[in-house]
Amino acid sequence: MTVKNRVKAYCETIQMTVSAFEKSIGVANGYVNSISKSIGIDKISLILENYPNLNIEWLLTGRGEMLKTKHTPEVLIPENEPSSSNKDNKNEITKQDVSASIIERLLTTIQEQAEEIGRLRERVEQLECIKEAKERPVSGAQSSGLADVG
Repeated sequence: MTVKNRVKAYCETIQMTVSAFEKSIGVANGYVNSISKSIGIDKISLILENYPNLNIEWLLTGRGEMLKTKHTPEVLIPENEPSSSNKDNKNEITKQDVSASIIERLLTTIQEQAEEIGRLRERVEQLECIKEAKERPVSGAQSSGLADVG
């Protein structure tokens, strides 16, 4: 599922049209349909401001639940930031706790993974070419595997 599809699924879940969603975050009609592989951090911030219950990790990667629960894994909270204004519950996340650094870290990870996938695809293609070249008989070579000794 793509980011675009996840945005549409979220709209469906909260019973809102995509057009109303676009209007609520201040983007043009058709913006959601124009999302290809990634979404800008400025748009993510607008979405988070307007829809604090939307799980940003799910939106960007598809991992986890669509909607936030009161307990969010601490791994998403940078060590130098407070986890909550409520000191009794360290895992409770408020809208203010979701910072640009978390989003930036997720986007960086996604970008690095995409680049690695690209490199691996290139390597697979190279290895397939080498394999094909080795499997092709050399022109003018004898078809039997025995050398003509003698």
